[in-house]
Amino acid sequence: MAEEICCVVLSLRNEPGLVENVRSLMAQEPRPEIVVANSGGGGAAATLRQAGLDVPVVECEEPLYAGGVCNLGIEATSAPYVCFLAADCIARPGWIAHRLEAHRAGARAVSGALDNVYPNSACATAAFVLLASRRMPHCRPHHRVLYGLSYDRTLFDEHGRFRDDLRDGEDTEFRFRLGSAVDIAWAPGVRSAHRYPTGAGELMRDHYDRGRRARLHDGQGLRRVLAQSAWKWPKSSVAEAWQPRSPVSRGQLLRSLPAVALAVAAHVCGVLRSRLVGRRSADPAVKQWRDILGGLPERPW
Repeated sequence: MAEEICCVVLSLRNEPGLVENVRSLMAQEPRPEIVVANSGGGGAAATLRQAGLDVPVVECEEPLYAGGVCNLGIEATSAPYVCFLAADCIARPGWIAHRLEAHRAGARAVSGALDNVYPNSACATAAFVLLASRRMPHCRPHHRVLYGLSYDRTLFDEHGRFRDDLRDGEDTEFRFRLGSAVDIAWAPGVRSAHRYPTGAGELMRDHYDRGRRARLHDGQGLRRVLAQSAWKWPKSSVAEAWQPRSPVSRGQLLRSLPAVALAVAAHVCGVLRSRLVGRRSADPAVKQWRDILGGLPERPW
């Protein structure tokens, strides 16, 4: 019997976590059609075979942006509904079942929530709070953002595939192409757990890099940019994580606050560097994003 939904695993250079990722999908009920799309080489197929996992692998030796890898997987699958999972994530139980429930109810696109693979790590919790507070399963509707989508396959026939020339944000660009004609269903039972940095150095490097490439309007003054990065964004993220039914306990949140401060400081340093040396003006990827999404509200991360 053909599967009703497929999952494309997005892998770059056979990254760590791929085996655990595929196992989490194979444990789903019902089990989806699974295809691993790996770019940049690294021997993903051999790694999975050594782990005893027999799933199709589409490999491209050339590194691709995420949109290109998504498109490889779309071509290699046939199920009526299509979802994607980055190789550094694992699917929690019910990840497929809750998607199918929403699709069967008529949704053509279904979004899900994020979780943290390392809840006992203060650094991982800090990253989870700062980067995913708006995708936590308890998140209030006015604060929520809809990502991690699965799609009715016919949407790709109607609206085309993902752009393969964007360094990031290919899913955002595709959502704006869908426009208001497609309502996105929110399914908090769809939870994928992400591997966030567990060490202070890794956490600070990641947030420094995010600060360097933050999509902030060039027209904003430096004072406003710093207020957003150093105060409004972390305050809003911590406040959302403090809400009842948050996946982060208040004890975990309090223990993570020093790491939150480190991450925010690193982010601000990255923003300062990009603003003071003019990197944003010279970066063609940033200009490309302004051209695509100009005038839309943007996030500091």
